[in-house]
Amino acid sequence: VDWNKKTISQREHFKSAQQETLQGNIEPISTPAHKLEDYVGHYEHPAYGIIVVKLENDQLFATYGNMVASLKCRCYDIFN
Repeated sequence: VDWNKKTISQREHFKSAQQETLQGNIEPISTPAHKLEDYVGHYEHPAYGIIVVKLENDQLFATYGNMVASLKCRCYDIFN
């Protein structure tokens, strides 16, 4: 078995499926379960470290290391 070829093929398949999923539902489908202010804070995971969530101009942003991403509500407490 050519494991390298098989792995590359699987990875490309997963990347393609992920892009289709992300492009399928761009717009938020719900409002958050809580006020946006309630999501602000520091969230810590033993393996991944700390993610800081901030609220700026009625928009949530997550900071992890030097990466910053906007958070858009998908459904109640689920954010992209």
